[in-house]
Amino acid sequence: MIRDTISKINGTDNGKKIYLYSAHENNIADALIVLGIFEPFHMPTYGAYLTFEVHKINNSYGIKIYYENYTTTKPELLKLPACESFCEINKFISLIEEYFPNDDLCGISDCL
Repeated sequence: MIRDTISKINGTDNGKKIYLYSAHENNIADALIVLGIFEPFHMPTYGAYLTFEVHKINNSYGIKIYYENYTTTKPELLKLPACESFCEINKFISLIEEYFPNDDLCGISDCL
């Protein structure tokens, strides 16, 4: 996902409009844990999903994350503990890069 986001920002994505990734509810829970926004005793519902949107705000690229678990009328905009609801891409990467495989990319934050 990070590779695809970087290619979109850098304009090397061959004009793709959207990237979709599939996962199970336990993967959603794992992602929430990694992002530091998992609620104890919460179990993502069947079909729950996360949406990672790339935005350019004030000439800065960043991520907005929405969570849909079908307990409210619309997806919830999430706030990472170290960011606001809009998390600049370099900050976002720095918050999660410890979970990347050691051989991943070019020291991913150096790719931007």
